[in-house]
Amino acid sequence: MMDFGRGHHNYGVAYFWALFQTTLKDGRRVGVSLGDGFGSEYKSLEKASEDFLVIDGKFYKLDVTEMVYSKEDYL
Repeated sequence: MMDFGRGHHNYGVAYFWALFQTTLKDGRRVGVSLGDGFGSEYKSLEKASEDFLVIDGKFYKLDVTEMVYSKEDYL
């Protein structure tokens, strides 16, 4: 997995990204990409996300997900 990004924002940004990848016992490869912080505040079609699921090479786009966290303890 490679991810290239850049941006210049005139507002505060807190971007969180989680990527999980594994190979199942039957040989299929699975990947999950979830992000929060970019585009999640938009209420129109302008919103964007990098949320998706890949199962055995087939890509499934997910709706915008929300990550729940505490600024005092990011874990």
